[in-house]
Amino acid sequence: MNAHALIDHIRIRLQAQRAPLLAEIHALTRDLSRLETLDGSARALADFLETVDTLDTKSKSELLAQLPSAHT
Repeated sequence: MNAHALIDHIRIRLQAQRAPLLAEIHALTRDLSRLETLDGSARALADFLETVDTLDTKSKSELLAQLPSAHT
């Protein structure tokens, strides 16, 4: 096999491997984005719970009464 044929062979093999790697990178990026969203939600919930924890019982009851019901 001459040098040009070898280079073409290598180029074809690399291009064939590129598509699955790009798909994996996109999937990992999408998963990372979801994790960042979940992390942000968890932080917001922790902040909310910390705020609720500092309220007195009457204030907690009033605040919880304003939350949407889990039944709806």
